[in-house]
Amino acid sequence: MARIQFTDKAFEWEITTVEGREKILIPFDDVSGFGLARRGLNALVTFELSRPPSFQQYLHKTPCWTPTEDFTGGQASRCRRHVLKFAEGTMEPFHHIGEVDSRLGKLSQTGLAPIPSPYFDGIEPSEVSLSLFFVA
Repeated sequence: MARIQFTDKAFEWEITTVEGREKILIPFDDVSGFGLARRGLNALVTFELSRPPSFQQYLHKTPCWTPTEDFTGGQASRCRRHVLKFAEGTMEPFHHIGEVDSRLGKLSQTGLAPIPSPYFDGIEPSEVSLSLFFVA
């Protein structure tokens, strides 16, 4: 199971595993582009990052969040753009992001501009396999 939420300063998405939970953290200040789109019966939320996100884990044996390595096979650390796919009607909270952070609200209105490379500096395209996180 996966879920995404935002606090007053960051986006967080959590993935539940057998051993506990893992989380990707993206501070609002690291978001350089933000887009909302509909594709058929799905909704897409796209984040463009100025630097890689951070990662945390919460294991049942150590009940607290602790920093960890990238658990996405390196994809989240390499790619500037992150895309989340939602069922239609479930992304309503993202339409109100401007109430939490005015800069992100403006970014969501302007859409995403083309970027020179979808990867952070020093990453070669052959090193990355892009995928979507599906969120119910």
